[in-house]
Amino acid sequence: MQSLSLVIIRFCLSAWVGAAVIFVINGVQDVTYQPFDSLIRDQLITLHFPVYYTIAWVLLTGSFLSSLLLRTKNLWSRKKTNLITTLIML
Repeated sequence: MQSLSLVIIRFCLSAWVGAAVIFVINGVQDVTYQPFDSLIRDQLITLHFPVYYTIAWVLLTGSFLSSLLLRTKNLWSRKKTNLITTLIML
């Protein structure tokens, strides 16, 4: 169970960083694409925000819950599990 929690934490945090990179790349491409006027650019950005924040919330919640599950087991020291949980919350 401990290794599964670590896998979930690592996957969720990596996927969150990847989603942020994809969001930035798409946002820059949408804003710098010349055939679109400013109204269409603003609408494209507002379409991307809710999707990204929903995905980010799900991934960060999953990693936080996995870190709490990791804390319930006494396989690691309390100091190490507190450090993992604190780093996820940052």
